[in-house]
Amino acid sequence: MYRVAVCDDEKLLQEEICRMCGEILQDMGVQHKIQAFGSTKELLAALDVQEGFDLICLDIMMPEKNGMEFAYELRRRDEETSILFISSSTTYLLDGYGVRPVQYLLKPVQRAAANPPPWPALLTRSTAPRRSTSSPWRTLWNISTGTKRASSASGRSTPTPSAM
Repeated sequence: MYRVAVCDDEKLLQEEICRMCGEILQDMGVQHKIQAFGSTKELLAALDVQEGFDLICLDIMMPEKNGMEFAYELRRRDEETSILFISSSTTYLLDGYGVRPVQYLLKPVQRAAANPPPWPALLTRSTAPRRSTSSPWRTLWNISTGTKRASSASGRSTPTPSAM
């Protein structure tokens, strides 16, 4: 069972992210459970009393403890959970690399129609090295604008259209 947590203080966005995650995982034939949280405090409390998550979709700009603070705290106690930042701000973009997120998406998020990242890599993590940098190709996605940039290990990148 693939477990996903969605943490966003904006209820409508939280529901939309849960819906998109559910659709993507269902389309891939993956059994899953998605839990929604309105604050990092709620999410932290859940992590203290239940099994962890495979993926946490995390808003950054939230009251009390923001998503970035939560991510650093999570990394101190858990290196395995994948973090996907979803934010309306690029303020923390560079800080995010310190917790090794699988992606940093800008709101509004739209579902990519074909091969939506980073799901395939996340779902095969039990058979592949975690966050491997040995792959010659990486795909950087800009979900907000509907384009992706395929980058080779040499550093060259080429914009390509992405179906939305």
